[in-house]
Amino acid sequence: MSDTLKIGIVGCGMIGKSHLRAYSNIEEAEVIAIADVDEKEANKVAEEFGVSKVFADYKELLAINEIENVDVCLPNFLHSPVSVDALNAGKHVFCEKPMARNYEEASAMLEAAKANDRDLGVQVNTIFQPNARGAKRIINEGGLGHIYFAKLSNYRRKGRPWVDGYGTPHFVSNEKAGGGTLIDTGVYHFNRFLWLIDNPKPVTVSGATFQEMDVYEGRKDDIDVEEMAVGLIRFDTGLVLFVEDAWSAHMNESGGDVILGSKGGLKVDPLSFHSDMFGIESNTTFDTRLAEYHQNQYDENRAGYASPHHHWVYSLLGKLPKIPTGEIALNTVRISDAIYESAARGEEVKLA
Repeated sequence: MSDTLKIGIVGCGMIGKSHLRAYSNIEEAEVIAIADVDEKEANKVAEEFGVSKVFADYKELLAINEIENVDVCLPNFLHSPVSVDALNAGKHVFCEKPMARNYEEASAMLEAAKANDRDLGVQVNTIFQPNARGAKRIINEGGLGHIYFAKLSNYRRKGRPWVDGYGTPHFVSNEKAGGGTLIDTGVYHFNRFLWLIDNPKPVTVSGATFQEMDVYEGRKDDIDVEEMAVGLIRFDTGLVLFVEDAWSAHMNESGGDVILGSKGGLKVDPLSFHSDMFGIESNTTFDTRLAEYHQNQYDENRAGYASPHHHWVYSLLGKLPKIPTGEIALNTVRISDAIYESAARGEEVKLA
């Protein structure tokens, strides 16, 4: 592979444009083709970003030998089939979150990657935030001791896609999206948490979902996914995780992400560490952005952690070890599927 990664992007809507902007800030990345069924919009976007090749059929993009990596920026129901096609065409694949609508589709993606000896990554921007890397360092250096409990608590006041005024109807269609808040916003917190604790295996899952709040009159018939999901997950390490995620809730704030261990506990946003020092209870806050600045001065590859796209490009070019976002995302899909199954059955689901 050369010093520049040649990229093709499939889908040039809101997400595709976001990925194009991200790659435009990476010297080692070059987007040479885009594909979208809306060829008029694709040509407009190509002109804006200086992309030379435009296709209405993504399979024509996959036929270009020069392309080493395909970035999938499509609605959820197309993530798996397009990613599998790209992997079978011998391309590495970077896919927008969530990985897929369900575990079966996500598994097919990872199996195709292994069968073709290609890399599969999933966009998880929360892993690359300074607070997340600070939390990872505290955990890796034993600051928490034995981790036994965690809570992921994240609400929006009124932030349901489409029905609250932004995004597209795909977000609130179970057929198109595969779920609601749990796999739209919840995946960011699940993926980050699983990365922080080295992606353990879930053993049992109990969950519930809710769609209770009023919807604007003209869009009531559009939504058939949950606005809130809760779950209790036990892992093979003995760790217990409680999660609550809501697109919309009558509450001004949530608890954020908390991890408790035998020696200390931490909150991720903003990053704070809580323990005993010299026999005295202590609460410590961190300036993670300043730490990032200093680390960037002496590590020439540190830019590879600036964003998910930076990391993906740098890892494929062999500049740094790859974070296994595909494997982490697969575990997230397995858990979210089990929460939905538990909610439907009204009982705990056993995974092991």
